[in-house]
Amino acid sequence: MGNEIMTNYNTYIMTKVEKVRCLVLAYIFIFAVSYLFYANIVISLLFSCSAYMYLKIKTKQMIMKRKRQLLLEFKDAIYLLSTSLSAGYSVENAFKKTLEALRDLYQGQETLIIKELETIVQQTGLNKSISTLLLSFSKRAEIEDITNFVDVFITCENIGGNLNEVIKTTSNIISEKIEVEEEIGILVTQKKMEQKVISIIPICIMLILSLTASDYLTPLHNSFAGYVVVTVALTTIFTASIVAKKIMDIKV
Repeated sequence: MGNEIMTNYNTYIMTKVEKVRCLVLAYIFIFAVSYLFYANIVISLLFSCSAYMYLKIKTKQMIMKRKRQLLLEFKDAIYLLSTSLSAGYSVENAFKKTLEALRDLYQGQETLIIKELETIVQQTGLNKSISTLLLSFSKRAEIEDITNFVDVFITCENIGGNLNEVIKTTSNIISEKIEVEEEIGILVTQKKMEQKVISIIPICIMLILSLTASDYLTPLHNSFAGYVVVTVALTTIFTASIVAKKIMDIKV
């Protein structure tokens, strides 16, 4: 198994089903909102073409989700690796024991780290360096904690050092970092919900007016000035939503 077929965690290729589902949902939502504000099918169809932009947004979200999953699994892996080294196994055998333990831990589950460790174990059997394989892994993952661990691991192997202590320390740091991120996530959950509600309120107001008092919206739908006002309103809502998400995206 060569590096060329290993997962690049910085890219995500959607299946045809995923692409169609995302495009259809985005197209319907954008068309509905556009028609609600402009009451013009042509304008709504033009705005709906921007549904393709949602594919990039969704792809980025999937990349971040997969990296998060990888980091959580990596935390378990280095904890088990530290346990194996403490039991007196060599580095190569410790990786084998870690792989076995992870298979027991994630029985029947789709995991990313098991595939990576399977490659490392297989390739070390072909006399490839663990350091080289870990370096390839860290470059494909581009996750700060994994990169730092691999750098220190390689340094310890090259110039000597207490590898077991390094792995224990790394495991503790990652665990503490994840705990802090989860605590922050709990604290901002309510604010995220409030932000979503605030973003939806203008759309709900337009829907209620269009159903109960459509005459009030006639000036917006029958004049250039009305289109300008509607465009400014939608742009403001969209911009505020993006800014709010960035503010609440707290990095540790």
